[in-house]
Amino acid sequence: MKCKLPLTGKLNTFENDLGGWTIVVFAVTTAGLLFYHMTQEKTLPMKDEYAALVAIVLLLCAVAYSAYALYNFYQRTGDLLHDTEKCSHSTINNSRLIYSIITFVVCVTLLFVSFRIFKNTSDDLLW
Repeated sequence: MKCKLPLTGKLNTFENDLGGWTIVVFAVTTAGLLFYHMTQEKTLPMKDEYAALVAIVLLLCAVAYSAYALYNFYQRTGDLLHDTEKCSHSTINNSRLIYSIITFVVCVTLLFVSFRIFKNTSDDLLW
């Protein structure tokens, strides 16, 4: 039994939506890191602790946005799992797995960078 093609269109739409959200995540990440780098190089004069706070907040927003995008993707593809034939489930589940792994790696990396920025300026931030 072969699967019907309409699943591909619906799944591609949900993947495109997730991709659009991911573009926002990378834009916010780039803005935060560029801002922090510019303050460290003194291109933008600002106290290090303020620059660190702004950068960390932007990176944490990117993590939250990424997690919500994946949650939204899971909700939409969950509806597909209920509405499609059994043979389509592996395609949907493979898509969910791949995007979960990618989102996890991105979020862990952003949290690590946030931690390093915090550690770099923690003496100034805590006192």
